[in-house]
Amino acid sequence: MPLLNRLLDGLEAFPDFVGETRRTFTVLVGQTVHFLRAAADLDTATAFGEGRTGPDGKRIKFRDYRRRFDKADGDLVPVEGDLQQHFYVWLLSSQIGHLVQVEAVNRALGRADILVHFGSRQYLTEIKKNHTSNDRAYLEKRYLAQAAEYTNTTAPFGQLLVLDLTEKKKAGTLRVDELTWLAKHRPPNALIDRAVVAAVVTGNRYTPSDFSA
Repeated sequence: MPLLNRLLDGLEAFPDFVGETRRTFTVLVGQTVHFLRAAADLDTATAFGEGRTGPDGKRIKFRDYRRRFDKADGDLVPVEGDLQQHFYVWLLSSQIGHLVQVEAVNRALGRADILVHFGSRQYLTEIKKNHTSNDRAYLEKRYLAQAAEYTNTTAPFGQLLVLDLTEKKKAGTLRVDELTWLAKHRPPNALIDRAVVAAVVTGNRYTPSDFSA
């Protein structure tokens, strides 16, 4: 709740965050904050199920995009679609599941990763992955303009989720509330600020037991 309240307090500074826009975007941001918590906490079996059994009767290991990978051992490198699918399924199981679309076309001459539509109000969530840095300024420079571009014909509010695949050290990871913030973007000569709720989902991560290994 403190994280959600901090985001909502920041959104209050935007003139368009009123009425039905305020109510509907608040619902989406609330679901996103719950997702970020689940993505940081739930283990593989809880988040995705126990997996399925192969023809030989042995259980097929589920590939968890959040866990550490080693390309040298032939591990598959997680992709944007892993985070997109996880967030999409999360929203489908929520109170707004019937309002969600994935890969919606004809949005700002492009295609939106996750679209949630409340009638005429539509909010888009852009999904990215990054192997280089999870620094806020760096991520905003690379991805914020794209996330904000989808708001040209709807309310000036959107979201950006970035899967952090940088190499980790056994020194701990950042908290969810340290990885989630409200960003502002205004294109050159524009008159209206666009608000983007941005968050980093930590991937390639150690589990707590790894720290004492």
